[in-house]
Parts: sequence; structure tokens; C-alpha cells
Amino acid sequence: MIYDMLLEDLELASELVPWQSESGDPSTRITKSAVKGLRARIALARGGYALRRDSRKLERRANYKDFYQIARQETLDIIQSGKHSLNPSFEQVFKDLHTGVSGGATKEMIFEVGAFGGNSKTDSKLGYSNGLRIDKSSTFGQANGQLEAIPTYFYEFDSIADVRRDVTLAYFQIDKDDKKELTRLTGMRDGKFRKYWTSIDGTAQNLGVNWPILRYADVLLMFAEAENELKGPTPQAIDAFEQVRRRAFAGNVDKMGTTPTDKEGFFNAIVHERLLEFGGEGIRKYDLIRWNLLASKIAETRTQLNALKNGEGRYANVPKYVFYNLTPVVNTTVPAEIKSFDFVKGSVANEMYTPAPATTPTGYTRVNWAAAVDAAYIETFAVAFKENHSELFPIYNAVFGTNPNLTQDYGY
Repeated sequence: MIYDMLLEDLELASELVPWQSESGDPSTRITKSAVKGLRARIALARGGYALRRDSRKLERRANYKDFYQIARQETLDIIQSGKHSLNPSFEQVFKDLHTGVSGGATKEMIFEVGAFGGNSKTDSKLGYSNGLRIDKSSTFGQANGQLEAIPTYFYEFDSIADVRRDVTLAYFQIDKDDKKELTRLTGMRDGKFRKYWTSIDGTAQNLGVNWPILRYADVLLMFAEAENELKGPTPQAIDAFEQVRRRAFAGNVDKMGTTPTDKEGFFNAIVHERLLEFGGEGIRKYDLIRWNLLASKIAETRTQLNALKNGEGRYANVPKYVFYNLTPVVNTTVPAEIKSFDFVKGSVANEMYTPAPATTPTGYTRVNWAAAVDAAYIETFAVAFKENHSELFPIYNAVFGTNPNLTQDYGY
């Protein structure tokens, strides 16, 4: 009912609001592309799996393809409008969020939350409470970096060619002397939000970093998914998918692999591509729920963590330890930042993907890598998740004070 009303309201809104190019509004304001993109996302949620009150199971309704059709049409409208494109630089998409460049040069950022003012009344702590950690005595100022990435996520990316890994994952922190300290594998933070990309230093916690809600990359992948569900992997669907992938493998397109041409294979490719593209943007959990993959992906990740701990399968060559020297922060581009690391083996591709030396080389510091993933760590992973229950949160207790007719539901 709520989804249906939202879809109706947004359909009307799409007729009333202008394209961004017509209004000149920044991407922090609602424009036609934002309405259509959000309507597509809601339609995919409406057509996807959800925890049902009657069966207490994740199910999707028989008419789900009607909503995939809505998503297909709305995303196709955005694509055919020609008003948005991918920024050739994946890194720049997120740097622009830190500097107030609305939408970026290519208008890839279709809708973002404006965090302005640099104070607690108008701003968030984006880049302070998440993002990489910075020592309070650094010239960049303190950042707490409280959100950690799952260790196996690092190895979902291509070891050399996918530029998104080193933007999405911050596997270093900044010490008091503005030098890079390598983190353990279990201590990586989300790297798309970095205080040192802003102009704010000192103890400030409100950094004016905008939150990305909808990007053109999402529009392309939603179109590819909806098109595939309705018609299979058509040339249009494959092209939309490969636009995102080609940007990720810029300069190394020959290493991006072959796109599947069967429906199930193409769907699985989209599932994985969204994992790589939107890390840290608050999308993944809800994708997995609407696909009915949350429980199976949690189980799969737990299996992968055990394989990583044991050095098995795809993780057989992951080193127990890595060795590095402190190096000054470069803060120009992410590739330059990573290249400036002093690893004993010279590069991330050699250091993090091949077995470690038996002893610590002279002059280098040892950091736990695969050795950080132990039984105690794995025991804490998704420990509270219960299938057909935890997909929804309980109603907050304070809400019952405002509406005593409500009762707790779904087994809470």
C-alpha cells in the first residue's frame, strides 16, 4: 500500500518537475531525473521479495513484473534523455561530494543530500564517523572512522585493474605526523568519504560532505536488471552494464572479462557488480533483501571468511602478514596515494596477493593481514541475524508512547 502510493505520487511529480538542465537546480534539489530514478528504485523494491506478515517468509507477489516494467521505463527515460553520463573518474565522483561540486561535470550524481553549514544544526558527521581514521594531532584533523569493511570484500575486486577497490576501501589510516599507517585486514574503513578531501581541519566533526542518494551508475544497472528480468540480457541491457564496468576498468578494459549472455548468469553479474560499485553507499542490504539473497550471502560470506582464515581456495596465496614502512600522505589521487606506499614487495598486487616472507624484513613493520581473520572475528560476523525475521527491525519502543494501538510484530 505505501509503496503503491509512493509510486503514484512520484509518477505525478515526474510530470511537474523539470529536468536539471532546464531548471539549473543543483543535484541537492529534486529534478525529473531524481524522481524517475527514485521511482525505479522503489518499483524494484515493490516488485522484489519482502518479509510478509501472513507467511512470515520473504516472498514476492505474482504481479512483480509489472513493477520491473516501471523500473525499466523510468531508467530508460533517464538514459534516453542524454542529460547524464558516467564521470570518467570513479574517484572524482566522491571527491566532488567533499567540495560542493553539484552533480559533477557529467551530472553522474543525480540526487545527493546537501550537508552545508559546517555545524551540528545543518550538517552530518559524514567523513568523520565513517571514512578513514585520522589522528587528532594530524594537520588534517581528527576523524574517527568507526565503520569497518568485511575482509573478504577486498578480494572481490580484480587484483590489478579495478580502480574502485582503492577508492572504496581505506586500508590505511593517518598518524599524527601525516604518514600512512597500514591497517590490519579486519580494520579497513570505507574510503569514499575522507576528511582530507575537504578543506576542514582541526577538531571539526561536521565536514560539509554530501551524501550520495542516486547516481547514473545506479540508473544503468537498474535498467540492465529490469530489462534482463523482462526480456533477458538484450544488447541494451548488456551495454548499460558494460558502461559501468568499463569505467571501473579504465585503462585495462581487456581485463574486465566477458559479460554473460544468459538470463541467470547476467543477473548474477549484476548482483556482483552492484557489490563492487556501491560499497559504503548504504544500498547493499536492501538489494539483497529484494533479491531474497540476504541470508544466503551472509552464509556465503561466513564460508569465505573461514576459507580466508585457513588459506584455502581463492585465498590460498593471501599472505598472513604484510610488511610496510610509514610514508607521507600524498593526497593527490588515490592511485598515487597507494603507489607511494613502501611495501617490501613493492606494490599492493605483490604484497596482498602473494605469500609473505617467513620473517620480518629489516626496516619494515609487520601487520596482520589474513592472520587478523581468526575464529573469534568470524564468530562476531552477523551473529544476530535470523532469516525471515531480521530483514525488518522492531518498532522503536518510544513509538508506542505516541500510538498505544500499535503492537510489536514479526516475532520481536
